[in-house]
Amino acid sequence: MKILRNTVIRAGLEALYFSGAHYLLRPIFAGVGAIFMLHHVRPSRDTEFQPNHHLEVEPEFLRAMLAHLRALDIDLVSMDEAHARLSQGNFARRFACFTLDDGYRDNRDFALPVMREFDAPLTVYVASDFAEGTGRLWWIALEMAIAAATLIEVEIGGAPCCLDAGTPSGGGGDLDALQRVLESGRAVLYTPDAVVRHIHRTTMRALRAQLFDNGRAYGSVLCASFIRARGRNRIRVVRRGCAWLTQWHLRRIVRRLLRREALPLRLLLAELRGALVSPLCYAQSRRLAARRARKSS
Repeated sequence: MKILRNTVIRAGLEALYFSGAHYLLRPIFAGVGAIFMLHHVRPSRDTEFQPNHHLEVEPEFLRAMLAHLRALDIDLVSMDEAHARLSQGNFARRFACFTLDDGYRDNRDFALPVMREFDAPLTVYVASDFAEGTGRLWWIALEMAIAAATLIEVEIGGAPCCLDAGTPSGGGGDLDALQRVLESGRAVLYTPDAVVRHIHRTTMRALRAQLFDNGRAYGSVLCASFIRARGRNRIRVVRRGCAWLTQWHLRRIVRRLLRREALPLRLLLAELRGALVSPLCYAQSRRLAARRARKSS
């Protein structure tokens, strides 16, 4: 229901924008002012793992926004001035004000110079614990810890699980977690109303890389299952791997050559290549994990 609601709202907003109807509705729905609530203002980073990236804007983006507001002849005011206008019902001119939460150092280094260029006031809400040096930026510490780790050990449903945090195997942590739960004799509950979010690739190159990672990750899960298995269970894992290679990969490639498969051949081959190199990637992951374990001990 939530996804449907968001889809309907987004479709409505896009219809207003691309039709140009928002210009006609501006006098009715534009309001008297706006408050821009920011956190980080700093140059973009090359780090792959950035879970709080949505709380950042680049200085150039802030500069473009201020220039846009000036071009629209909108007053840039302080929070006190905004409060005064709202209290007095002074809506003769539209206004905008900017706030920055938490008081990060980049507010001073990057946001303040841009705001000064446009003679625009800003309000910084500083957490007192941070100013006194007693507060803990736990979300930044957690981000750094996960970025530096190769695996995260957690307990899910009473069973210990190891989730990958970026290793040469290219993923598969979710599949490995489910496999470990099943191997422990527990059941996995299917919830039809669960929300699963995917990142949809927008280019053929990105999609080919994703399929390569899919083959590499699932192959690594099979390697891990084989090592944990004992006796006849290892034979079952080998059979499952052979069926995966023949029924899932080779069969679809043959169907594509016969023009009975819709997926492009280069995508099928990319996933097959990932599957074939998965044992090497899994071995490299184990060596890397062992090396880091020796360093930490």
